Amino acid sequence: MALSDYTELQASIADWLIKDNLGGVIPDFIRLAEIRLATDFKTQHIITESTVVTDAVSKALPVNNKGIISAYLDSDPKQPLDYLTPDEFASRYAASQSGKPIAFTVKGQTIYFAPSPDSSYNCIVSHYVTPSLVTDSTNSLLTNYPTLYLYASLVEAADYLQEDSSRWENKYLRALDSALEEADFLGPLSIELRDCP
Repeated sequence: MALSDYTELQASIADWLIKDNLGGVIPDFIRLAEIRLATDFKTQHIITESTVVTDAVSKALPVNNKGIISAYLDSDPKQPLDYLTPDEFASRYAASQSGKPIAFTVKGQTIYFAPSPDSSYNCIVSHYVTPSLVTDSTNSLLTNYPTLYLYASLVEAADYLQEDSSRWENKYLRALDSALEEADFLGPLSIELRDCP
């Protein structure tokens, strides 16, 4: 089973469904699967950085934003911004305060800075995104977890065909559990040294 890019994934979905008349809707199955994956599997494979120019107290977040991880001003030295809940943000900062931002909050798809920027700064926002094989024919999520893409797409296909999707849903959930377990181990390897004789 070759699942290294968008074209191969589409062909594999058609093969698994044993139907040759779904070519026009298979991209929809994949897109719905990607939307689900962006919610179910928050991992380094769906993180990107975007620049937001902070020339006002609030700015729209990137369209594809699925959750902010961190933000910093791209200055010398770089200045991390503290995240505050909207309530903390409102109680700590008056609308009339201005200066170099030191904190941010998010409401919906808008990011707010405090104090209100006294100049234009580039803010680098690290955030989750919904993957898109239409935009990039492959990505690290497909490369590392092809079964997640396949089974999530097949769940959508079964729903479309008004068939029982539980077979694919169970396979998807098992693949998701394995992927989440593996993701827990990503990062630096730590080894505990014990007293040796």
